[in-house]
Amino acid sequence: MRSQLATALSSELAFLAGQIYCFQCLAADCAHATPLKPRDTFSGYSPTGRPCWLSFTNLCIERKDTRVDTLFSEPPEIIAISQSNQELQADLLPDFGQGNVIFNVLGQVVVGLVPRTLKLHHAHSERVALTLQIVESQSSNQSKRLRLNLIGMTLDEIIEAASEHGARSVAEGLRRTIQRVRHQLAAVSSGPQINLPEIEPFLSRLKGDLERIFRPARRRTQHAQQRHLGGQRPTSLAMTDALNVPKERLLRDIERHTVIVLGKKNRAHVFSLQGRHVTSLQLKPGEVDRKNKRKRWRMLTRDEALDFKRILESI
Repeated sequence: MRSQLATALSSELAFLAGQIYCFQCLAADCAHATPLKPRDTFSGYSPTGRPCWLSFTNLCIERKDTRVDTLFSEPPEIIAISQSNQELQADLLPDFGQGNVIFNVLGQVVVGLVPRTLKLHHAHSERVALTLQIVESQSSNQSKRLRLNLIGMTLDEIIEAASEHGARSVAEGLRRTIQRVRHQLAAVSSGPQINLPEIEPFLSRLKGDLERIFRPARRRTQHAQQRHLGGQRPTSLAMTDALNVPKERLLRDIERHTVIVLGKKNRAHVFSLQGRHVTSLQLKPGEVDRKNKRKRWRMLTRDEALDFKRILESI
């Protein structure tokens, strides 16, 4: 059986966007490869390698997620769940694909239930389970590749919604997050040897990013939401500076636990670690050097700067 799998599979055949490879049928385009309903998500493999699908609500119930009641609130809350490779392959037998690197779901984050329009205040929009999977595949020449697989919505749908809804929309935040993850996976895959990222922390960060994308709009008033989407707010300049300055101009205030963004003409913006704009101010000449010498401020590390900008992009 193993030799049959090895010869039958290649990454070109095993990976189809929006579908799960079925080890039972040795195909990615069989009846088992896609969910039956829009609210279903991939919940793991059967012992014989058949993809299993479960509604997002039932997945939350099975995992005893305490947030399940919020799915039925008005308006419904959108939550995210992270699942590891071990969970998704727990029932899979070795002879039917367990540990197979030609198609291997390293983990996934499921978000639900998401309006297909990606407009959170559309009460009558169809709601779907959106699944983002990290898939490792291997071709017949033994080269490995990491890919992002979307289930529930296509990338084209998300891009179209982003172009319609504007630069500050949920759809645009989702598009940017997907683009960033794809670039990260491509960078890992392009090296002479794939060094797999720490998957659980990677999925945890992705889960947090997705929850931040969908969470803020729920707490805004309608007026504030319109102002946010239109970019008509006093912090827009601060956000622009924060997103565009190099990491050398991002500092950490040790005492106040805030991030200082150094803009042009001695302008500085203060942000909380959660990305909330606190205030903007005009620095006196030499003030940055004085704060650095007193060890009041320090430059953000590369990872801290990336995390901070990722938080800002999701707001």
